Amino acid sequence: MLPGVTEQNSAVSFPEAPEGYEQFFGLAESPFKLTSSPRFLFESASHRAALKEIGYALSRREPIIVVTGPIGTGKTTLCRTIAERHGPRTVVAVISSPPDTVDNLLRQVLDGFGVLTDDTSRVVQANRYGLLRTLQQFLGSLATLNAQAIVIFDEAQHLRPEILEQIRLLSNLDSDDQLLQIVLVGQPELDDLLSRPELRQLEQRISRRHRLDSLQLDEISAYIDRRLNVAQIERRAAELPQSTASAMESVATLSRGVPRVINVLCDRALEHAWMDRTHTIDDATVVRAARSLNVDQPLRVGVRLKRRYAQVIVAATLTLAAVFTWILRDAARSLWNGGTRRSAAVRALAPAASPTEMPPPSASKPAAVAPPGPVAAIVADGPSQTHASPQTSPTSDPFLIVVSSFKTRERSTKVAADIVALGLPAFVRSLSDWQQVVVGPYPSRQEAIAAQDRLAAVHITDTKLVQGAAPPAAPPPPKTSVLENGNGPPHEARRR
Repeated sequence: MLPGVTEQNSAVSFPEAPEGYEQFFGLAESPFKLTSSPRFLFESASHRAALKEIGYALSRREPIIVVTGPIGTGKTTLCRTIAERHGPRTVVAVISSPPDTVDNLLRQVLDGFGVLTDDTSRVVQANRYGLLRTLQQFLGSLATLNAQAIVIFDEAQHLRPEILEQIRLLSNLDSDDQLLQIVLVGQPELDDLLSRPELRQLEQRISRRHRLDSLQLDEISAYIDRRLNVAQIERRAAELPQSTASAMESVATLSRGVPRVINVLCDRALEHAWMDRTHTIDDATVVRAARSLNVDQPLRVGVRLKRRYAQVIVAATLTLAAVFTWILRDAARSLWNGGTRRSAAVRALAPAASPTEMPPPSASKPAAVAPPGPVAAIVADGPSQTHASPQTSPTSDPFLIVVSSFKTRERSTKVAADIVALGLPAFVRSLSDWQQVVVGPYPSRQEAIAAQDRLAAVHITDTKLVQGAAPPAAPPPPKTSVLENGNGPPHEARRR
């Protein structure tokens, strides 16, 4: 009985593991376990190229081969696959735990080759010379069989420089037939380690390098199917989980093609689907699994997860925009109709002016030009009949608001029509070679300033308040305006 364990607590048994998702999905084992088994190897383009290149280098008896790859890209699985696929005349030793001393390095190599059998105590306790002598004798026995020995160091980025230097010396034990070949497999930091000045000799002995990459986007679905098919129970193959296209896209985005991350994501996603009693894995299930594992979620995953709500949001936005446009158009129409009715009422109630009361037309006052459409109604009324005030003398000079000047009649007419739609009196008058948009007249400065404020509220700024019937002096020749294709005035011609 173990120390500290009494008869009472030694009889306590652990409860059996509860039923997992494997039986629910018709699987004999977990397809996404993190143990590196060659049975689950998926030969991606990168793995296939690595196996081909390493096999070619070993067949040529090249001394040292280096394979690097990011974390979780299947380096350990690659090492075990190489060990399983060796020929009958090849002995392979895989060293997964980096040795801390040179003597332990030699002991692990001999143990990997199976040299430490019954009489292990003598070899284990031997000094370095005895260990090297034993290894040389073993390699000599391979020469008569035309065989070869391969040592694969996994996690080689953790090897100390003095251990790496001893590995170089091992590759020189039989330089004639190169019976011993070495494969260093590790993370990208291994390249930095090998580039140290004290390891220059080892780096010169490296005959081949290969980098293991993550899975491509079009390989992820095939990778998942491969593992499911290996783990399935044939008679229950119809119960395998089915993943949606959006779920595969989420797995690809979250994992970035790293097989180990794909495994943990899919394993947890299957667990969530089993708890929900569904055989369909969608993107929401994958994102839920990622959150439970604290896997970083790029922004586009959240956007894709909300894609099903995007159409509703867009439709609601368009509906609100249509309603808002309808309200504005109805308000503008009401203002236009109200302004027309007020103008008609003023004409009906105002007494007819005698010819002696009408001021004689000034030769210097330009005639108002009637623009087409709604502006024509405003111009037809005449500036002198708009917003007349009984408190103001008919002979007093009215106030006008000069909005802008344009080179083309079409442009000025459109701006005037937009202002009329706001319920303000506007007209177009010719001034030299320009078409000037004017708002008014107003009998008092306060009314004119109030109209200017209304124009500024709709972003029509840079207006000018003038008094009197005579128009202001003609503006100077403008600079070329992009909005008018070279025909427009300066900043005043901008679209309001």
